[in-house]
Amino acid sequence: MLLPSRTKKFVDLINEVEFRPKEINYILNKYKISSATLIRLSNELNNLIHPSKLVSNGNILSLELANHHSSDYCISKALQNSLEYNLLLKIFFDESYTISSLAEALFTSESTIKRTIKDINLNLSPLNYKISTKPVRIIGDEIKIRHFFIILIKEMFGLENLPFKNEDLYFVEQVYNNLHTKFGSEYCRQDLLNLQLFSLVSLQREINSNTFTINPNLISNRETIINSLISKKPNLFIPEYKGVSYIKIFHFLLTDRYFLEKNDDLSLNNDRIKKIGLFLDEIEHVFIYKYSEDNRNKLLKKIYDIIWGYLSIPDSYESANNYYKKFFNENDFFLENMNDIFKIIFNKHFQNTSKNNMYMIFFSMITETDNLLENFMKNIKPVEILVYVNFDFSFNSYLKNKLKLILPGENTLKFIDERQSIKFDESFFNDYDLVITNHFFDDAPKIDNYIIISHFLSEIDLTKIKKLHSNILKKKFNTIADEMIHRALSN
Repeated sequence: MLLPSRTKKFVDLINEVEFRPKEINYILNKYKISSATLIRLSNELNNLIHPSKLVSNGNILSLELANHHSSDYCISKALQNSLEYNLLLKIFFDESYTISSLAEALFTSESTIKRTIKDINLNLSPLNYKISTKPVRIIGDEIKIRHFFIILIKEMFGLENLPFKNEDLYFVEQVYNNLHTKFGSEYCRQDLLNLQLFSLVSLQREINSNTFTINPNLISNRETIINSLISKKPNLFIPEYKGVSYIKIFHFLLTDRYFLEKNDDLSLNNDRIKKIGLFLDEIEHVFIYKYSEDNRNKLLKKIYDIIWGYLSIPDSYESANNYYKKFFNENDFFLENMNDIFKIIFNKHFQNTSKNNMYMIFFSMITETDNLLENFMKNIKPVEILVYVNFDFSFNSYLKNKLKLILPGENTLKFIDERQSIKFDESFFNDYDLVITNHFFDDAPKIDNYIIISHFLSEIDLTKIKKLHSNILKKKFNTIADEMIHRALSN
């Protein structure tokens, strides 16, 4: 992580407590800091993220977020306060700086700038790029450099506040308006924002004369398409923008399968594509799912980009805010060990792929697989619920509507008329997953799947119903999960 000790500790503290409060002693031991240092860091960070704040209560540290803040916002404020990140951003936008002018622009000394560049290069060199000082510029693997700045800018500013000129953002928006139409996709603001970030990073690098050679075959196949992206705007129909060709600005559309035309298929003879295909086959087998052709091709392209293309991130690079890692480790999935099942399958097919890539692929699999949750729920038997209210049968209608509002998943509700003969024994209760009744027992049945409610259905009653229903649903999910793990291990 390209951060000084102070800013890194800000980020570490946010990442540590954003999901749940932690014991202060645990934090002191993990980060090898004193109580006085923690208090000082908390106060400094709170000044940056106000009105959100770190709060200590006894031996517990937690993060209180204002309604208009998120942990992402708090991390971005910490990064915007980082000398390292601001130095990199200065060089990214202007490679005419000298050590002296950088020191002046960042309100620090030349010796601090030299020391900071040295520290940054210790982190960047293993990734095959670095800051040179004569002249001051960032050199190395150009694709990796561009991806690095995409991550850095997104972490610092988010996608809605990109630090580019309005005219450049507008240019990409014009291109996108024709792009999504030409490639047969619906308008999507998220796609536009990402296209602006990716393409304007490329544009700025090209303006600074940092370019690379594109495979001539790829250019011949795609140049006509890219050069026609704003053909509906004759007054703007030029094959370049600010002296940079469209091919250079939108190079990732060529090299990394970012977009393909509707009838453009991936080569099934490609060994890498075959490998991804086998991986998706096993996902289908384990999760009892069948991809549509379009959805499968979409994931083939995305996984290709992540493992072998411009989205690939080695484990040696640790970002300040790894969204994908957090999603993998902390998200509340509909299946508790969904990530563990995925990891078993992934490691079988991509043993030498970085964990960062695995996190991204998991995110794509969960979010870009059509109707994954809906399909999964089809394999879960409905929760069988019996309702017996003995004081007024019409109360059942009210209770039915209430249960539909508060209970997730698919449920089968059965109501018993009070005139029916009922024998409350264990076999009776065992016919259902959950029994809800106002009838009370002198000797409670030796089972735990029933809830006794009051005549007026209190909040406590509803809480008990939701808790027991959640446990029942979890057992059903875990049964399916065990079957999935068995298929994943035995396949």
